[in-house]
Amino acid sequence: CLTGPDALNTYAKDGSANNCNGNKGSYNAYSVYMFDDIKAPPITAAKIVAPPSGGVIPGGYSFTMTCGTTGYPAPSVMWTVNNGPLPDDDNFKVDSNGTLVISNSVSDYSGNYKCTADNGVATVSAKASLQVLGKCDFETGFCFWSQKKDDTFNWSRQAGGT
Repeated sequence: CLTGPDALNTYAKDGSANNCNGNKGSYNAYSVYMFDDIKAPPITAAKIVAPPSGGVIPGGYSFTMTCGTTGYPAPSVMWTVNNGPLPDDDNFKVDSNGTLVISNSVSDYSGNYKCTADNGVATVSAKASLQVLGKCDFETGFCFWSQKKDDTFNWSRQAGGT
């Protein structure tokens, strides 16, 4: 039978108090213990350890920005663009880790993005720029098209009629 500060109460399965004689009939005795050696993690300020990276992408593409954080309690992450809220648009998703995914991008999505991490101890932020070009074609430019080194076809673009 536990006694002293290590035992809070002991009860039989039927809810009756255990008198430290072990089992009461076919019921087992249960105990609730207090542990002085269990410690919560230390409270630490929010910190951005993997800031977002910006980029230049052609229209119609997807882009992902991460905002890796540490701190205890765990920080919540909020995103803004051009000092305002993200557009209310299905093409903008923020997952549970605070990663921003932009789908089906258009040039209106270009801007300065900021992630802000807050855990009640500290608030920190980091920025990245995204430029979304118009869709790529022969009329507006090649954008991110590339050519294999062993390909003998050479791309060229000339002004004038076709």
